[in-house]
Amino acid sequence: MRLTLRVTVDGAATDHTAGNRAIVNFERHFDRPLSLRAGELRYEHVLWLGWQQAALDGQMPHEFEAFLDLDSDVEVLPPPKDPTTTAATAGT
Repeated sequence: MRLTLRVTVDGAATDHTAGNRAIVNFERHFDRPLSLRAGELRYEHVLWLGWQQAALDGQMPHEFEAFLDLDSDVEVLPPPKDPTTTAATAGT
């Protein structure tokens, strides 16, 4: 599973792909599986996952509480479209 998150701090946005480490850390921290179904992720979960991956990438404070004090936002980006699907349906 890969999840792309856009982390914005003080108006500067960077995209991070949440990898295995961030996803497993999420599941251990919240004691729940990561589910992207509507209504199952709280805003705190999205912030935490974005912060976790950005911290693993060396771009965020090491403490989540310090991240919350920043002018920040995290959004889950839609998965990229599969070009093979688009090409296969273009001729129909």
